[in-house]
Amino acid sequence: MADNHTPEPNRRGGRLILLTALVAAVAAAGITALLVNIFERQQEARNPFFRVVEITDETDDPAVWGRNFPFQYDQYRKTVDQVRTRHGGSEAMLRTPTEADPRSIVAQSRLEEDPRLRTMWAGYAFSKDFREERGHAYMLEDQTFTERQDFVKQPGACLNCHASTYVAMMRAGNGDLQAGFEKINQMPFFEARKGVEHPVSCTTATIRRTCSCGSRVLPS
Repeated sequence: MADNHTPEPNRRGGRLILLTALVAAVAAAGITALLVNIFERQQEARNPFFRVVEITDETDDPAVWGRNFPFQYDQYRKTVDQVRTRHGGSEAMLRTPTEADPRSIVAQSRLEEDPRLRTMWAGYAFSKDFREERGHAYMLEDQTFTERQDFVKQPGACLNCHASTYVAMMRAGNGDLQAGFEKINQMPFFEARKGVEHPVSCTTATIRRTCSCGSRVLPS
């Protein structure tokens, strides 16, 4: 009588072939998915944002930039937060606004924290006003209303670290950035201040080929 059972070696061979085919299929699918992902990332790199509005070198309002770069703008807006951290910063200190200085919130005075600084900096503008750091959102108004302005008539050059100056420089130089830079630097601060509207923001970071729209702070 004939034996109808399949020999054991043939069964094992069939299972091995099936397993090999399955592994090969999974590997092929994985490689395909990886290649598709790489292609998508390459396409995104060519256009890393969704263009909602047209932006040029003369767009210095960070809110306009925020329409194309909402995540970066959200990070920029967080610079209004005032909290002391291990990296610096200051608690918000209430003050009574005056006609000369309309600020109702300022950073902690370093001179009040350590009165020895007044002696060490005697004769320098910092002996009159020096405060803890605050974020981008405050840097222009803090430079505008610092009491150091009363001690030393500061030059327009001080705007370079506190304002988005590219548009003002291009206008002052009639299209020549270097000429505008030199002209504004020599102006009295408040004359140069009339030409800028915003603190250091997205346009400044882009013109300088950096990406620092978020966390940089300056002493005020």
